[in-house]
Amino acid sequence: MLRAMPQVVHVMTTIGDTTGKVSKGQGDVTQGSIYVRLVPLEERKESPAGRFTQFEVMSRARTMLAKDPELTDLRTSVQIPAAISSGSATPTSSSR
Repeated sequence: MLRAMPQVVHVMTTIGDTTGKVSKGQGDVTQGSIYVRLVPLEERKESPAGRFTQFEVMSRARTMLAKDPELTDLRTSVQIPAAISSGSATPTSSSR
């Protein structure tokens, strides 16, 4: 459904815990996330989908999810993803 949108380049789905605190095959699998990558901003003017904003695509995705009869038992939301942290630390050094 989301992959069929002309503004979408990639889709990644995760199910269950993604914190790394739970072993594979363990933990809650009643939640999932779908990350959608859009046509890059600088290419949107020439995109086959025409000019569009991220918020227009989010609105269209909300409408599609709400109308899908197979998703009536799911609670869905469309939102901007949180910033991704690399988890790297700044090295420190000391001299004596």
